[in-house]
Amino acid sequence: MFPSPSTLCPALRRLRRVVPVRTDATPGEGPLIRDELDLMSRYLTDFRIRYYMLFGWLDRFLLVARNYERSAVVRRAAVSLIDLFVYGFMSVPGLRRLAGNYVIYGDPNKAAL
Repeated sequence: MFPSPSTLCPALRRLRRVVPVRTDATPGEGPLIRDELDLMSRYLTDFRIRYYMLFGWLDRFLLVARNYERSAVVRRAAVSLIDLFVYGFMSVPGLRRLAGNYVIYGDPNKAAL
């Protein structure tokens, strides 16, 4: 299991390239693309992806220093409600490509190795 930034929506991918946002990525490193995910699915049984972080950018305005535990109850409740909405929203197949991140699950497929 590991998290990865998502850029499955071509329009959002283009927008991210032109918006000057500091990233912690290694030069030349980038999010996985659909072909890479398809390749990974061959080597993992029970391959699953859970999409999340549609409105993650709101956290910087709602949480104190982006810290959930140290923020007031009302702020935590707002973030939790947004996350609950996003959980349902990201369950709709056509909308998943709008996710900012995803987590990949699976077990090694020993027959493919």
